[in-house]
Amino acid sequence: MSALSSRPQPCRMKKILPLLVLFLAIAFVGCYDANDFVNPVYNCECGTMTYNGTELPLKMAEAIVPDSANPLSRRYHLVADLRSDAEIEEHAAARDLTVFLEVDTLDQNVFYIPADGLPNLIQEIDRSDSLFGGVRDFVVTNGVVQVTPAYFGGPEPVTFQFEMREVLDGELVGFAVPLSGTFTADI
Repeated sequence: MSALSSRPQPCRMKKILPLLVLFLAIAFVGCYDANDFVNPVYNCECGTMTYNGTELPLKMAEAIVPDSANPLSRRYHLVADLRSDAEIEEHAAARDLTVFLEVDTLDQNVFYIPADGLPNLIQEIDRSDSLFGGVRDFVVTNGVVQVTPAYFGGPEPVTFQFEMREVLDGELVGFAVPLSGTFTADI
């Protein structure tokens, strides 16, 4: 008898048992009852913006301290949904208004644009507009920002009133569009 034939042969049951356990596990996991999907509505309940005469609740209001050497520097980022309630319910493509504003230092409570030179950019982003790229850029041509600084962290209320104009190929186009709002960001 050769060495190979004298070896005990593995039991077929040992091969079949893991497959049987896997099959039962898949059958058990695959048969569970899930709750109906509820589409989340993003609303930070942290403020509103008024754009084109419509008050928009903010989906997000974020403030960061971009310069660790200057704890009074701020970069604000706001996002509001431009879709109607019906469009949101129907899962229409996203249409957002985003606001970016930066303050070098909160050495004062009121800032004027363009006099105080605050970097800013407002964008209307339409994900359903594939023809023109879906992004319109605006800059503030005249505005005021009032900040109640949270020097030691916590909620920081901000209000603003802007007149903005669209920027196309580096040039201002169109008429002034009003944008105003109030929000509270956590520092």
